Amino acid sequence: MRRPTATASASSSSSSRAAGSYRATVILRRPAAELADRVWMGMGVLESVDDASCLLHVGADSPRSLSWMITSIDTDFTVTGPPELVEQIEILARRCAAAIRA
Repeated sequence: MRRPTATASASSSSSSRAAGSYRATVILRRPAAELADRVWMGMGVLESVDDASCLLHVGADSPRSLSWMITSIDTDFTVTGPPELVEQIEILARRCAAAIRA
């Protein structure tokens, strides 16, 4: 499996602050100030975009860990890559959907 680098990052310095072999930049649908207390040290870096959204530059050792970290923030988000993270989010979405249909 390919080890991806940050996608759509604003700068290499902000994405490099997120630890881990797998990195992503995710759009979070709330202002950075509202989410700052949900991002712990070493998890990643928030970057303000506008009054309604921010970017999370995040890194982890696996796509599964990335998906857990992103969903633990408890806000709407958009993931566009890397492909391994998109696949892991799809798996998680199917698992959650099946849990409420059971």
